[in-house]
Amino acid sequence: MSWTGTYAGKGHRFQYVGDGIAPGDPRKRIDKGIIMALNGDPRGALKIYRELLLEFPDFVPLHTNMANALDMLGDEKGAREHHERALSLEPDNVAALLSMCFLHMRDSDYAQAERCAKKVLAKEPGNANALHAMGAAADGLGRHEEALGYLSAAVDADPADMDVRASLGSLLVRLDRDAEALPHMKAALDADPGDAGQHISMGVLYGKLGRTEDAIKEYAASIKLDPGVPAAHANMGLELLNLGRIEEALASVRESVRVDPSYAHGHSALSVLLSAMGMHEEALEHMKKATTLDPRYINDPSGRHMSASYAESAASDPTRPPRMPAGYMGGGPAGPGGPPRRKAGKPSHLRRKKRRG
Repeated sequence: MSWTGTYAGKGHRFQYVGDGIAPGDPRKRIDKGIIMALNGDPRGALKIYRELLLEFPDFVPLHTNMANALDMLGDEKGAREHHERALSLEPDNVAALLSMCFLHMRDSDYAQAERCAKKVLAKEPGNANALHAMGAAADGLGRHEEALGYLSAAVDADPADMDVRASLGSLLVRLDRDAEALPHMKAALDADPGDAGQHISMGVLYGKLGRTEDAIKEYAASIKLDPGVPAAHANMGLELLNLGRIEEALASVRESVRVDPSYAHGHSALSVLLSAMGMHEEALEHMKKATTLDPRYINDPSGRHMSASYAESAASDPTRPPRMPAGYMGGGPAGPGGPPRRKAGKPSHLRRKKRRG
């Protein structure tokens, strides 16, 4: 994508059109920062951007990329400030609108996220990231069929965007449309086999399809990548129970609550296993813990409300909407949007390509 526009401020004025670099144009230095961020050095990128801000305080792409780097470092407040600054300078800036949309989503403010996405679609009706955001917001607001429409449109707009495929697949799983979900989920996993959460999602799907051995393989792959996610241990334990491998199942589920003692699904699964082994007193203790941590288990001790949840497969959060686009480094008028997903204990997941907008 190319930047096109005019910059005038603090002694600088230049036109920037396409890929042409005009005298005084800071884009080469911004590009250097983008590449540093893409390669896991957002602090180095910030150093470049802060130096440039002294010269170009009102350059919109600089603010959006500054926000991106801050977000990678977990400084959400700083990221918001720079995106808001970008929008004060250019109210319909696509990159900033989409980024703010994601930040609203993070706060579970789906109505605000939807408003931001609608502004983008008013300017760019076929913007795949905005369609993805609309789908995620609609899903978060409980409008699942509408969400399916938007996510399907996003896939049509950008079939190569595996994050959209993963979002569509996860929603189809939660709606029990498992056969439709399979090609989307598999494509997303094939594109990023190092994503522990996606392996868990595939495990959930295979489990629903009755493919127990495949489900166990996916949970094992997730645990190898990130042993600190309790869902993989608990779900693998339940699949092992289906094969009659009770001792292995018990060890796996116990590990889920060792990893996270506040994990309600793990306590519920442990209660099921212990009951099957005749250890009713301990089973009752764990069911009490499950219902205390998550009252839904009072009326649903089997945990069916969690079984098809994409959120359960990745973050133990049943309200989590489909994930947003995985990468952006845009800042110009046509820049892509959607901050990177942050993985616990790992660098942000970004597409390995330069995206400057």
